[in-house]
Amino acid sequence: MSGQYGVRESENLYATEQQRNLLLQSKATQEFPWLVALLKKQENIPPKLVATLPKDQQIFMENTFPKVWKAALAEWVADLRCHDNVEVSVQCSLCNTANKYIFFIYNRVNGIRMNVGSDCIHKFDISNTLGLDRDQAQAHIRTIKSNIKNLTRLNEFFQYYPGADILIQTWINEFRSLPIIVSNELEAEHRNCINIGRKLLFKDFLGKMRNDAIILSEFQQNIERRNAVWEKIQAFIRDSEMSGFSFTPRMRQWLQFRGRQQVVDKIMKYGQVTNATIYEIWEPEFFNKLIPRLNRLLKRVNPNLAIIGFDDTKDKVTLQYVHSELQLNVEYPIKKLLLTFGDDIFSRGNGYPSLFAYERASVTDEKSIDKIVGIISERLLLTQVPLKPNYTYRVDFHDISFNELIIVEAFNHTENGFCPVKLDSLVNATVQSLLRDQNFVLIDEALLNTLRSPLVWQPINELYAYKNMRLTGEMDTQAELRARGIK
Repeated sequence: MSGQYGVRESENLYATEQQRNLLLQSKATQEFPWLVALLKKQENIPPKLVATLPKDQQIFMENTFPKVWKAALAEWVADLRCHDNVEVSVQCSLCNTANKYIFFIYNRVNGIRMNVGSDCIHKFDISNTLGLDRDQAQAHIRTIKSNIKNLTRLNEFFQYYPGADILIQTWINEFRSLPIIVSNELEAEHRNCINIGRKLLFKDFLGKMRNDAIILSEFQQNIERRNAVWEKIQAFIRDSEMSGFSFTPRMRQWLQFRGRQQVVDKIMKYGQVTNATIYEIWEPEFFNKLIPRLNRLLKRVNPNLAIIGFDDTKDKVTLQYVHSELQLNVEYPIKKLLLTFGDDIFSRGNGYPSLFAYERASVTDEKSIDKIVGIISERLLLTQVPLKPNYTYRVDFHDISFNELIIVEAFNHTENGFCPVKLDSLVNATVQSLLRDQNFVLIDEALLNTLRSPLVWQPINELYAYKNMRLTGEMDTQAELRARGIK
């Protein structure tokens, strides 16, 4: 049972009057007769008083006393049933305030019962003691008595190493607050120091497992060992941060959120990102730092490409293509980009990747799609399609929402048919050809294959109804077109 208020809840006091009154009735306090005598003389314990105590008692007040209070508080259980004294007020045993409404608290170790008022009763948390059967209650009391018994031994240890338990917890907190994740080897060394410190204090010393002098000497050695490990960790952090490939807690959380614990384990083997793992992670803060390096490498592959943004939720990077008066935004898989340039980012490649997969580029930006459709239209007018002499072609319209582009076919300047084509596949194929070849004088093979197929062409007199259906979405018109075999 933990209290809702703790030692030194007032900045000016080690113990308030209420705490003093509770301590005097608790078994834990009786382990230290000098403390009982002090509490009987004083209504509260201010810092000025502690400063006048002998050195060993000052160490006790700073290190052991908070644990004495915690153990004392655990002895008590509250009864929340209110006893209404209509005729007479009763003083609270803790704060001495007169109360009409009386509650009781019970000490499970020494059997003392005290009445308290409605304010003091709420200082006690009874959730850990309600609903316990007899065996559980007895086990709980044995635990409380064991903790009380350990207080004297802890105080003996604190006389040599004040705040030893706090020191070990500080080691834990310092490691948890590191700005980067260190290697498994360093983490294991640091964790070993913590485990040894805990064992020496809480098992060997409290249990009187060995000679006290030997245990205290080993504790000092462990402190020195931990300090040496901490210096190694700080040096690792400096080197890792200089490299630019630190593995941060935010990066680990990003990977774990995506269910990539295996990647986390792989990175933690070395404590930083390497060319073997860089393609697995594009956490925003980390990837933003990579963009300048990636852009320098991209320029060597295609001087017209540069990264202008990315979306880690879609796993796509946005590349901007700029050539003459043409400007396009192209999406590209981040993982594929990092796989392509991984070795070069770490200066282990030749700086001129030959496996840049243009076929993975795609366009979803509406303005860029419009520009590509314009290029397709222009190329159609300039291209003579094989196997169909005297035939010409033009783009009539495109509809992004329906993913269609309409091509009209003419023979000897007479329009005789139209063809719906999948817009995204044609646009992306055209973009990929454009990225590969700066001159781009040939129309893409995907479009040629479409034009060569006589099965996809529809009668030209159906084009108006087809466009009207796309513009209005009228179901009757759509059903009519389906009846005519137009999809």
